[in-house]
Amino acid sequence: MSNKNTLKLRLTVDVEYDLNGVIKSELEDNLHSLVSRAYSECLFTGDSEATVNVLEHKVMALKSKTAKKDDSGLIYGDYVWSRKQKGKRSTLGLRTGGSRLCRMEACTGLCLRVLWPDGKFTWPCTKAMQFFEKKGWVIL
Repeated sequence: MSNKNTLKLRLTVDVEYDLNGVIKSELEDNLHSLVSRAYSECLFTGDSEATVNVLEHKVMALKSKTAKKDDSGLIYGDYVWSRKQKGKRSTLGLRTGGSRLCRMEACTGLCLRVLWPDGKFTWPCTKAMQFFEKKGWVIL
């Protein structure tokens, strides 16, 4: 219930991480803890007489707006779409920035480190992928 003595404010903070092997859920937990700590230490009201009646927050993943290039010149922070399998949709992974030379004999491609929703990492080769400006990498 709202009256003249109440005020509802919204604070929006967007955080863009370089994952460096850290899984998404760990970072989400850190942000939830940040809000809990701010509440328990009265950081929302400071030294004022105000009290917090309702505190709601949510943590959600956003599409990265800043693509970055690593030493190989390849963009990371990109999405990687798995190849379609019969009767299944493609899975969306995230390129974490790691890359290495492909280990297959005579292959000149680079393997890109990809984090998948199940928390596993794979290293698909760029010779078996295609990059689309709006969609990201697609495994062929």
